[in-house]
Amino acid sequence: PADVSAVTEGNMLLRGCQLRNTEQIFGLVVSTGVDTKAMSAGGARGGGSALSSSAEKVGAMTGRMNRDILGICAMLAALSVLGAVLHALWCGRQARRDGEAIDGGFWYLGAADLCENPAELMGSYFLLSYTFIPVSLYVSINLVYTATAFFMAQDLAMYDPTLDQPAEVRTMSLCDELGRISHVLSDKTGTLTSNHMRLRRLTVGEVLFGEPVERLDPLGASGGSSAHSLPSAGDGEGGYASESDVAPPRALRMASASHGAHYSPLVGAEGGAHVAPHADRQERQPHPKKNEKMNEKSLPGTQLQPLQGTSLSHLGGGDGRFPPLPAHFGCRPQTAEHVCYEEAEGVRGVSSLYASLDDLREANAAWRNELVLLLLHLAVNHSVLYEALGGAEELSASSPDELALVSAAEHFGFDFTQRDLSEGVLLVREKRLGLASPPQRVQVLAVFPYTSNGKRMTTLVRLPHTLCPSRSNGKGCVFAFTKGADSVLLERLARPSLSAAAAAANSPKRVATLKCTLGAWADAALRTLVFGCRQVSDSEYEAWQVRYAAAISDPRERASQKAGRENAIDMLQGEIEKDLLLQGGSAVEDELQVGVPETLRDLSRAGIKVWMLTGDKVGTAKNIAAACSLLPAITARNFSNSLSSPHPPHNAQLLRQPSFANKGRVIEWTTETIGGLDDVPANEIASAVSARESMVVEVKARARWPMLGRCTSYLTVRFSRKRDDKERERERERVAPAASAAGRLIGALEQKFPALASLSEQCLAAADELDVLLKRPPSNVTGAVAASSAAVGKAAAKRVDTRRARPSLRIPGAEASAEATARALDFALVVDEKTIDWLTAACPAQFAALTLRARAVIACRCRQEQKAQMVRLVREHSANARVLAIGDGANDVAMIRAAHVGVGIAGKEGMQAVQNADFAIGQFRFLRRLLFVHGRHNYRRLSILVCYMFYKNVLDRMTQFQFTTGAFYSGQKFWSEVVTTIFNVVFTSLPIIAIACADADLPARVAERAPELYRACAKQLLYTHSLFWSWVLEACCVSIAYFLAIKALYRTADRWSGSTLGVWEMGIVSQVTITTMVNFRLMLDVTHWTAPIVFIFAATLVVWVGSIALFSGTFFFFWAEWWGVPRRVLLTGPFCLFFIWAMVIGLLPKLIRETVGGFFPSEDRLALQAVRAQRPPGPPRQMPALLRRMLGNQKEPQGGAQRS
Repeated sequence: PADVSAVTEGNMLLRGCQLRNTEQIFGLVVSTGVDTKAMSAGGARGGGSALSSSAEKVGAMTGRMNRDILGICAMLAALSVLGAVLHALWCGRQARRDGEAIDGGFWYLGAADLCENPAELMGSYFLLSYTFIPVSLYVSINLVYTATAFFMAQDLAMYDPTLDQPAEVRTMSLCDELGRISHVLSDKTGTLTSNHMRLRRLTVGEVLFGEPVERLDPLGASGGSSAHSLPSAGDGEGGYASESDVAPPRALRMASASHGAHYSPLVGAEGGAHVAPHADRQERQPHPKKNEKMNEKSLPGTQLQPLQGTSLSHLGGGDGRFPPLPAHFGCRPQTAEHVCYEEAEGVRGVSSLYASLDDLREANAAWRNELVLLLLHLAVNHSVLYEALGGAEELSASSPDELALVSAAEHFGFDFTQRDLSEGVLLVREKRLGLASPPQRVQVLAVFPYTSNGKRMTTLVRLPHTLCPSRSNGKGCVFAFTKGADSVLLERLARPSLSAAAAAANSPKRVATLKCTLGAWADAALRTLVFGCRQVSDSEYEAWQVRYAAAISDPRERASQKAGRENAIDMLQGEIEKDLLLQGGSAVEDELQVGVPETLRDLSRAGIKVWMLTGDKVGTAKNIAAACSLLPAITARNFSNSLSSPHPPHNAQLLRQPSFANKGRVIEWTTETIGGLDDVPANEIASAVSARESMVVEVKARARWPMLGRCTSYLTVRFSRKRDDKERERERERVAPAASAAGRLIGALEQKFPALASLSEQCLAAADELDVLLKRPPSNVTGAVAASSAAVGKAAAKRVDTRRARPSLRIPGAEASAEATARALDFALVVDEKTIDWLTAACPAQFAALTLRARAVIACRCRQEQKAQMVRLVREHSANARVLAIGDGANDVAMIRAAHVGVGIAGKEGMQAVQNADFAIGQFRFLRRLLFVHGRHNYRRLSILVCYMFYKNVLDRMTQFQFTTGAFYSGQKFWSEVVTTIFNVVFTSLPIIAIACADADLPARVAERAPELYRACAKQLLYTHSLFWSWVLEACCVSIAYFLAIKALYRTADRWSGSTLGVWEMGIVSQVTITTMVNFRLMLDVTHWTAPIVFIFAATLVVWVGSIALFSGTFFFFWAEWWGVPRRVLLTGPFCLFFIWAMVIGLLPKLIRETVGGFFPSEDRLALQAVRAQRPPGPPRQMPALLRRMLGNQKEPQGGAQRS
């Protein structure tokens, strides 16, 4: 029926969304089963809180601790069995020795019953020793997690006042995981950059509009022509010239942004220079007031004054001043900040966008119509809304790119004024007709939204006849406007032979010029988009609309589209997005966030490998990476993308900035360096990826019963009657059909596309060279899936070797010396979308080995699932790696959820990343403090907590077990029950919790500036199995010494009472000694004494002494064994001497450990010593003011630097 429509995601308000400009709604709560976030993070899929987006994540320390607990459980079981066995042996020996019933001499032990019930005796031992595993461990850990999460959220150093965004902890159980990060995988746009987009340039046909942009060159290299030969505005239409005359270097602009300064096109390289947009670059005059706000009238993007008595020929005059623009050009103050378009001095005629739009002559009609159609594209193909905020209307966009493009359309005369969602209408005002003229209605017929896989957006509209470029009927004309990445949109252009319009718009020269232009813009770190359109006839649209409405109303088609399967919706959208006419391209500028280069450099110094995953072009990604110090400087000598050399030599190298310490290189495997890779259809590579995924599923299924599968495969092949090799190969294919099919498909694709074979060749050769340098067997990876990956990789290598000998792709500097080897292993890797797909399918083991060894990885053109795929690549092929993924948008959610730790940045692209992350911050630079301060401190403190909790309990229970050995292994206890009950809760819990929450070996400001301290954390050296069991061994040794000393000291009768100590007196002596000593032992692990820690230790000891006084001075049946003990035992000379000796013996292992560590320091200790040695001495401590006044010293101390 006509009144039936499908409920899609466009009708859904997800959690965290804000509904604006609406007084009231009628809503319906919809539950969608196990696919909801609450179910996927809750009990339906593994348990956990429904409010946590990452409840299924478990830290590495939890896994190690669980394995150590299994060892403690085995130790507990062994002691229980050992005690029962030894008791049985003792009973047998006594029976043979006495020749009579054993209960005749030891009737008070009930030995006969115990000997006849060994299971009961084992149960007694278990009940005596079960506190080996402290029940309070998990309670203490959760309390520490809660406290550390609170402190992290209250850290003002991670508060972003611009967004009012503090640090947010959404998964408390991963607070210590921040201290073990080895890889950081980061998005670029909005994560490393500020996501504040400004349109810089446009291109239509073979003409470039706007000031030339510069190539990023951190080396400051000058001279020489650019590798990109571009049409120059000064040469007129179709002219070509070098872009050597450039604006102030972008590297300086990024540097100023990183220090918090806002770059303006009016400010040159020197902060105090003030230059008009069209003035000569050499005539720079100092600004009268450096911090004074610049006059907005000098910006062409903010001028709304009418041009009075001035013709267009005066634009860009030689007087060095930019005249006012006509009223139909320019933006309002709200949108002016998103346009930074300038035209060079002397630009006239066709090369001036302003002049071309104002030229109403008939001879210029075709050119002007082409420009107007592009501007209409900018004005209608978007999802921008107007919303009322604070009494004013502002543009609200899901993407800053769209906001910049809509602002550019307004700047050039086509003002988007409103969107009527109820009628599906856009209102666009052509400002040339007057600022008060009524807007024209553009009917929106269909919208194909942007997706990470599609990389494009299409809007099907009906333009009114007044806006149609050609004459039309009163209904107007239907246009399909498509914008997107050049990699997907250029494939959808109409063939030039299709029509005369296609021959003019899509000519090879025009497409080649556009590619060259986009490459130059990408090298200048600008974000590029390509625009295309086609006119759809009314009959074609009406027939298509009937089929499309039926498809989107079909739930099965919607489900297939969501799952990525073939569906009618995508097919029908593809019918509209084909045979496009090329309109042009745009260049949008984005700047780095404050502190990003410094943060990335510190992460590298800390031993953390940083990968940048972005959907931008290769040139843009490399430029941003160079500005962030992830790659060395990019110069024209290193890369060539000109038309005369469309495929530069393989592995074009990047020159290193001279100030860099490591002299490495960059290996680039992209469509720009692998000849013919760009011509390989994406669906061909996708088929190899699907075959690879099927093989992984098969391997995982066989891994459930690995021995059975191996035996079946061996027996099937070995004892088959078909003995020839071909038949055996068929048997292998029958056993593992998916792996065989994947191998055949990859081999066929390599033969069909030499570029894929070349890419596999280079990857395999580089991996072989890496294995030689590391002196390890090839493809040294772990896991069942990794093993299958290695098998496919070797098969690929075999196929390549049979076809041709692989050239040696040696990493430069692979000499015999250790220094040369280390220099050769210091390399970065640049890959793109097709490279990732192909190498993960053809030779995944070798590709993983290279990426894991690379100092940095730059992945360009990444789709959403590819980002998650790169995270899984690290996790599957490196068992010890801990991955942190950080992003700000919805396309980063998969990556964030796939990583060990996900960090979301609250930016301009919604809150999806924050809601799915484990931690949320406001700026990328806060990541440094999050890892180096909070992560390191939490990791170190929690390792002490776990080790200490087991140390004190093992010491306690091992002493009890040794007493049973002297009591004929009978399982007799000798500790007071009341102290045993509250030992973990009252007497030893608060000090360790206080240390785990607040202790810090260095102040936060020092730890943040010393990334070298994090190297041991990245290697996970602060909590190891050897460290844990060294604490357990120390507890066992101390317990043996204590029990033997107590037994020897009180073996003889007391001379006053004439009797030896009883069972309970010996137990009380042991309890008093151990409880006091474990608190003193913990004091040695405090690195920074603060008032709260001192108070908690003092309060614990006071409570302990008070409890002794209470138990011994007040008779109560629950602690009757304590009555009078202090007077008889604890206040005697032998006990005092023993107590002092016991404290020394208990603390001696720690002192020995510290002494040996001083002679053989660990990596963490060396780094800590180096940092402390570099700290400047602080001022001498001053007496408190009150004490100075009491002593008559009224002189105030001189100001000085605070102590570090």
